Formats: sequence, C-alpha cells, structure tokens
Amino acid sequence: MKELTALNPFGKVIIFEDKSINLQRVLRASDRPAVAAADKPAPRAQPETAFPLTIERLRIVGANAEFADLSLTPQFGTRMHDLGGVVTGLSTDPATTAQVELDGKVDDYGSARVRGSIQPFRATDFTDLTLAFRNLEMTRLTPYSGKFAGRRIDSGRLSVDLEYKIKDRQLAGENKFVVNQLKLGERVDSPDALHLPLDLAIALLEDSNGVIDLDLPCRAVSTIRSSVTARSSGRRWSMC
Repeated sequence: MKELTALNPFGKVIIFEDKSINLQRVLRASDRPAVAAADKPAPRAQPETAFPLTIERLRIVGANAEFADLSLTPQFGTRMHDLGGVVTGLSTDPATTAQVELDGKVDDYGSARVRGSIQPFRATDFTDLTLAFRNLEMTRLTPYSGKFAGRRIDSGRLSVDLEYKIKDRQLAGENKFVVNQLKLGERVDSPDALHLPLDLAIALLEDSNGVIDLDLPCRAVSTIRSSVTARSSGRRWSMC
C-alpha cells in the first residue's frame, strides 16, 4: 500500500483504583477451557505463512491520547492532542525499520515531538526514538508529588527530552529534565510520602534563574541501573 491515512485515532490508558490497567482487561487470556486434543483427529501439518504487509507512508491526522491514574487522591489525568505526522516504511519485514515523525500538543500549553526509527512488529529488537516535551504545567503533577513527596506543587514548568534505544532487548536511555521556577505548596498527608528536605534540595539544585537541570542516563544489560546527575550554578550533583 502506497499511503494510508489514520484520521483522528484515539487511545486511552487508565490506572484504576486497584492499580490495574485497562489494557490488561483488554488483553487478558480467555477463561474458556481448552478442548481436549484426544477428542479431535490430529490436523495435518501446515507450513506457517505470515501475511506480508508494507505501507510506504502512514499519515496520522488529529490523533489524541489520554492517561488517567485513578489510584491517586486527587486523581491525575493528562492528554496529548492534535498529534499528527507520518510513519514511513511500515512493514512486517523484520529486516526493515520505520521512520517516525510526529508533533502534537500536551494539555493546554505544552507541546510534544517524536522522532526516530522503530521496528513496529519487533519493537524489543530495535527501537531508536527521541521524545521532546516542552512547557508542561507542573501543577498537574500534584497528585504524584503529594503521594510520594508529601507536598503540593504551586507553580513550575517542565521540559523533558527522552532518548530510548533498544537493541536485542537491551535498553539504553538518556533522559533530560529542565524544571523552571518550581514552587512547592502546602504539605499533604500521605502514608507513602518520604520526609525529605525538599525546599533545601530545590535551593541547592536551581541556578540563579530558578532553573533545575537534571540528566538521568539509563543503561540495562541484565538489570536496569540508573543515575541522576544535576548541574546547577557550575556545580555538578550526582546520585546513584
């Protein structure tokens, strides 16, 4: 197929109150009992044939995606909308890779950009993607900051650069977070919150312009190890 257009595709990921995910309910195995093999004659062996598929150009127009975490109090939700672009070289042939170019918006003022290449039917064999998110409103993350840090977020903007490379199920990632003008609010009573000197940590990490720059490289061979490196006012901070 030379070109296929996906008009206004929509997806939703939901974490329910019991921390189950809606995708698990869709993909769960059938509860029907297996039919005994002895009740039927053995079928003749048939050679496996894969249905070959090649789409030279997949055009995506007006895609939307939502994420909601209902296990938090208050509940968390975000959406990516007006996502558009092209995926070229889409094929079931494992020797080929598809090129991805997508741009969209996040919530009210944020933006999203996706670039890279992937084997869509064998994503764990080869993936090389970069994702850039800009001008994300951090007050929307209050459900997470309240649960795990015990503080609300009064203001702040977040920009994120993510780069993930997968080859033969081995992951390598480079993650960059830039936080601008982060201000914490009142405390939240949460049994999962860690008692940390967050105000002091912010004061140490941010530069004279109120910017916190964090790098989180990630490598995986048999296990995933991650480290955090922060740069602030000419100082370098490292946590493992």
